[in-house]
Order: sequence, then C-alpha cells, then structure tokens
Amino acid sequence: MSGESIPALYQSISAGVPPDNVISFLEQAAQSAQAGATNITTAVDGISSGVNAYGADVISATEVSDLLFAAVQGGKTDFAQLSANMSTVSGAANSAGIAFDNVTAALATITSTGTTTNVAATQLRSLINELADSGSNVSEVFQNL
Repeated sequence: MSGESIPALYQSISAGVPPDNVISFLEQAAQSAQAGATNITTAVDGISSGVNAYGADVISATEVSDLLFAAVQGGKTDFAQLSANMSTVSGAANSAGIAFDNVTAALATITSTGTTTNVAATQLRSLINELADSGSNVSEVFQNL
C-alpha cells in the first residue's frame, strides 16, 4: 500500500465504507483518481459522497465514478472539483427523489455555460430546496406544471 493509500483507506472507513468492501472501493477510487488526474483521497471523497447520499443499495462506487466522469465530459469541470462539491448537492437531491444521474447531468449542463462547479452545486441545491418547499410559490407553480 502506498503512502497515499493509507490516508485514503482511513477516509474510506471514516466515510462508512464497510471493512469487507474497503479494498474494492479503494481500487475503484484509485482507477478514478488516475483517469481523473487527481489523487485517491479526492476520488474517495467524491465517490463516497455519492454512495453515502443515496445508499450502497441504490448506487455503487463504480456507478458514481462513471457518472462523475460523464459530468466531466459534458461540462466544464473536472473530477477533483466534482468530488469537492458533491456533498453540497447530493443529500438534498436524494431527499427530493432526484436520481444521481440527473444531478451529475445538471452539474454538467450548468458548468458548461462557464459557471464554476462550486457555484453550480450551490445553485442546484438551492433550486432543489426551493422546489421541495411545499410552501413556496416556485414549488406550487412547479407542481402545477
């Protein structure tokens, strides 16, 4: 195990990755880090944010990684920026019943116009929260549509 892998292992376990699955999780994170030109700790952060927000029974680390890469290809962002900002929006999105693939597609679309990833994640979370607020005018209009 490399010097970079030890902190990633600790972070994975701290993020709730089951010990019996942590090695395969780290292998996926290492592949994502290499392909995404980032480090394994950053990849662990982004992947675990997606898996933890939706649950391992709903989405796998591989699926999260693949969808993050799709967002990189479709938007003006990179794997590290998505990883750093995934926790901003993923919990709210899951609570609102929005699938992870729709979250990453929205982030790709928003960033493709030049909006930075952190601003895009904050805007998306705000939109989701507003639409989910049953007392807001925006939610009422949305529900009527």
